[in-house]
Amino acid sequence: MHNREVPPLLLTYGCLSCHVYRGAGASNLGAPALSHEGRHARGIDWQVRHLNCPACVVRGSPMPRFGSLGSHNLRELARFLENSR
Repeated sequence: MHNREVPPLLLTYGCLSCHVYRGAGASNLGAPALSHEGRHARGIDWQVRHLNCPACVVRGSPMPRFGSLGSHNLRELARFLENSR
């Protein structure tokens, strides 16, 4: 997969530093692949809470907080993740 095929959101927010999406990225610190994240059907609100404070939602998560992205960007990323099937 070429970078131009990777969704811009994942590049912009640095998700591929630790996650893999359709063969692109890195698997660091046990981060799960995001290619099919939506199959878990966690919901937009769960995704936003998790992005805002990962360790608050998944105990022991090493993922950094992304709350500084702001609510609009968090919801945009959450919708993307929920639609990744």
